[in-house]
Amino acid sequence: MLQIVREKSFYKSLGKIAFPLAMQNLISVGIAMTDTVMLGRLGETAISASSLANQLFFIFTFVLFGLSGGTIVLCAQYWGKGDKYTISKVMGITLRISVSAGFLFSLVGLIFSKQFMTLYTKDPDVIAAGVSYLHFVAPSYVLSSISVIYLAVMRSMENVKISLCTSSVSFAFNVGLNAVLIFGLFGAPAMGVAGAACATLIARIVEFTIVIIYSTFINKRFHFYPQHLFTWDKELFESYLRYSGPVILNETLWGAGISVQAAILGNLGKYSSAAANIVSVVQRLTTVLIFGACDSATVLLGKKIGSGDEDGAKKEANTFVFLSGGLGIISAALVFFIGNAAVSAGVFEMTSLTEGYVRIMLYGASVFVFFQSISAMNIVGIMRSGGDTRAAMLIDVGTLWIISLPVGLTIGYVFHLPPPVVYLCMSCDEIIKVFICLWRFRKDKWLHNVTRTG
Repeated sequence: MLQIVREKSFYKSLGKIAFPLAMQNLISVGIAMTDTVMLGRLGETAISASSLANQLFFIFTFVLFGLSGGTIVLCAQYWGKGDKYTISKVMGITLRISVSAGFLFSLVGLIFSKQFMTLYTKDPDVIAAGVSYLHFVAPSYVLSSISVIYLAVMRSMENVKISLCTSSVSFAFNVGLNAVLIFGLFGAPAMGVAGAACATLIARIVEFTIVIIYSTFINKRFHFYPQHLFTWDKELFESYLRYSGPVILNETLWGAGISVQAAILGNLGKYSSAAANIVSVVQRLTTVLIFGACDSATVLLGKKIGSGDEDGAKKEANTFVFLSGGLGIISAALVFFIGNAAVSAGVFEMTSLTEGYVRIMLYGASVFVFFQSISAMNIVGIMRSGGDTRAAMLIDVGTLWIISLPVGLTIGYVFHLPPPVVYLCMSCDEIIKVFICLWRFRKDKWLHNVTRTG
């Protein structure tokens, strides 16, 4: 018989973490949607340019997701153990890596922007606009490499309010400055795509400033020791590589794979690229609660395992799997109805060809999101919280690179089928992942206590 948690305290704790994280995700999607809607007024070239140029930050984001996800795996269990000092040392390890990656990606955006854009499109207008976008936004990557990691550590300690606050202020700046700089309001120059990038840069500067002020003057719950940026702890570093390494590799390879998907669609034409971007925004908008619940599962299960209550962790994991199915059904309905309603209302400025592509893609996205909900809960929420990060990586990345991408390349460039068919076929890996994840979950192979006893 499936054991489900019935205590109100569990759902109260879940709500305190999941809803603020869902709101933060919603704000993040809102920023992307605002860019898409505003730039959409300038046509498909502007949408495609910003979307494809953002693939650099998209890849970097998944490097940060991997670093923050791996950090949460360790920090949540050390939080359950009550060891804040080791949490600071884990954060120091992560910051050394994330800041180095931030500088590397910034250099690519500043120096090799044209070469990067040609990987995704051959349209000279799209390339030119994308290069302009990257030159403005690339310096912000270093700032994000610090603020994202700090906020991830806060989440691992059940402090989600600062993340929500930071995202809210950043969103307000981004939206306001987008309108001013894209269209040239209040006497400002009409910068178009470059204006959206400039607004993003300023918003990330504001976000970074809030994090520094909060860490230095406000946060009394946790103190980061700057010397831990340079501390060498061989045992902890080996533990970090063992449990966080696969998460970092997972997110990096997954982000790169999704970027390859964008390149496949982008090289089929700017209309297919614009359509995929619009569907992606709708899908992200309607799945914020799913990923809020996944992140909550990582924290709550990690804390439970770190405290030594493995039976309680198994019971909570059962509950999260059950909840993911319900959230998947809700999100599937939202993708379909909200997406089609937005298209019918003319929220996105597009040609009839792009609209046709979008509507077909929405049918597939509304089905695949149900399976995505269950697989994401197992991979991100359950397997990672239990330290089963290597298996999570193999499932998530393996199905993408071995199944999804080869299928997309074959369908699009060998059989030359329409872009919506390519998009739908590349999403088939979501179904396969569910069956593999559930098999591993039922075998209880996901649960490991990763904290040191010494």
